[in-house]
Amino acid sequence: MDAIYSDGTELFRSPAEPKPFDEVYIRIRTGREDIGNVYFILNGSRYAMDIINQNKLFNYYETKIHLKEDSVKYYFEIQRDSGVIYYNRLGAKNEHAERGDFEIIPGFSVPDWAKGAVMYQIFTDRFCNGDKSNDVLSDEYAYINEHVSRAEDWNQLPREMDVREFYGGDIAGIIKKLDYLSDMGVEVIYLNPIFVSPSNHKYDIQDYDYVDPHFGKITEDYGNLLDVHINDNTQAERYKRRVTDKRNLEAGNELFCELVEKAHARGIKVILDGVFNHIGRGFFAFQDVLKNRESSPYRDWFHIDFGGNSNYNDGLWYEGWEGNYDLVKLNLRNEAVISHIFEAISFWVQKFDIDGLRLDVAYCLDRDFLKRLRSFCDGLKPEFVLIGELLHGDYNQFVNDEMLHSCTNYECYKGLFSSFNSMNMFEIIHSLLRQFGPENWTLYKGKHLLCFVDNHDVSRIASNLTNENHLKPIYGLLFGMPGIPCVYYGSEWGAKAHKSEGDPALRACFDAPVYNSLTEFISKLSYAHKNSDALCNGAFYSKVLNNTHCVFERNNGTKRVYVAINAGENDVTVSFDAGTNHLCDMLTGKEYDFNGSITIPAYGVMYLEP
Repeated sequence: MDAIYSDGTELFRSPAEPKPFDEVYIRIRTGREDIGNVYFILNGSRYAMDIINQNKLFNYYETKIHLKEDSVKYYFEIQRDSGVIYYNRLGAKNEHAERGDFEIIPGFSVPDWAKGAVMYQIFTDRFCNGDKSNDVLSDEYAYINEHVSRAEDWNQLPREMDVREFYGGDIAGIIKKLDYLSDMGVEVIYLNPIFVSPSNHKYDIQDYDYVDPHFGKITEDYGNLLDVHINDNTQAERYKRRVTDKRNLEAGNELFCELVEKAHARGIKVILDGVFNHIGRGFFAFQDVLKNRESSPYRDWFHIDFGGNSNYNDGLWYEGWEGNYDLVKLNLRNEAVISHIFEAISFWVQKFDIDGLRLDVAYCLDRDFLKRLRSFCDGLKPEFVLIGELLHGDYNQFVNDEMLHSCTNYECYKGLFSSFNSMNMFEIIHSLLRQFGPENWTLYKGKHLLCFVDNHDVSRIASNLTNENHLKPIYGLLFGMPGIPCVYYGSEWGAKAHKSEGDPALRACFDAPVYNSLTEFISKLSYAHKNSDALCNGAFYSKVLNNTHCVFERNNGTKRVYVAINAGENDVTVSFDAGTNHLCDMLTGKEYDFNGSITIPAYGVMYLEP
């Protein structure tokens, strides 16, 4: 029974991601002996399969089906001298269990460019100040009852309540660093929100149509700052001029167009943070509700109780994201809200030519809204990608042909640093086998989840690891495992910050890239990854597993790469069957005569290719 095998990958289902009305070839492998007939069971109908190949050990059977638009389910019936065996995602069983049947969903596909693409996340205000003339000025306006301030020293650490503190990073700064990103092997830039907002993080968007002029350009710049004792922004003349003057707004949009154009010229895609669960209190529709209450045409854009009260003493209650009243939750069942969001996305694609969205708190978004969003974006731009922020649970509930192409892989994020800190490689390899392993029951085979060791919400990996010698091995594992590897700005040279210090510490500024051995190493990983289809799309097999080291195989059916990781302080010799007597390390170019074993250096990473 161990010889019987099939799955949803290209070797056993071709094409692996079929479209409606495609012709699909389905295959299964059985043992050479003791096999009678093999049947393919499709939606309850039974079809005999033909042998297409044989060797000393196995028979290979194949059949062909023609898809329509609806999903189909199938399993196999194998007749042996000893009785009938049923085979589906649960494996070979004496009885058929419908819950384990294979499924084909016509149309589900991850855009080719996103399959394993190397991503780089930028928190714009803290990345690079390319234009000092657009910097937020101290006392320019008030936010959350206090005046904003400009950090005079780019290198100073952010304050505890830093949402009102601005360092001046902007679009011009990102343009300035495009060559640096390209040289590092970055294929996708993911930007935290960039649209008009009073905070530095900009998850409290006030206007989906314009890049915040403090990130873009300010050509019209005059008016008074706020008096030190006044928090009323109606008197913030300089601020109002800066963020409402159409000349400033349009200039910022044009600068962002320039960024995307120059990124694309370097082969770099651009993804924006789509914040659709909530908006900021300054959003025009919410301001109208505060002014006109029950008579506002926007009252149903939000979840409002006019008989209650908010923390801001508005004389009404509204739902905020997770109880945060600075983030007003949108009613994603309201057609006008959906239309407004879709018009904004259409504008971003037509005007800016963006390549996808990372959906903030996707786990909070209405699922019917996500389905409509996916359908809308599929028709908007070929190969447009949707990546959702998910934390826990079954990612398949969101990552499917109706909703998201991908999501954040928090399960493996935790497994990565925990495995190194506890010197227990079993933890992360178990997660990877559970998610992507060869068994049919694995959860996310063929899906490309967004993988990371840190981001703007969690501790920097250099602070999370108890042994700094593990920095290179953990990135080696990140770039070698299935998924889309993402690097958070500054972490490529070992920047430190711990979540216990607060979110501001996680979003510090860096005067310039600090080129060091880690930066160089990540660049090598990036180029190895982007040039290897096996690393981008290959299946996952564990070959060697120990507390301190591991070797796993990535195999796309024609090419193989063996990823070898040693977290220990001593060199270690490992043995495994590579099916060859010659290996080359993709990271160093060094060639090895392979006789069944190889030595992984202390704290070493090897990407071994036959």
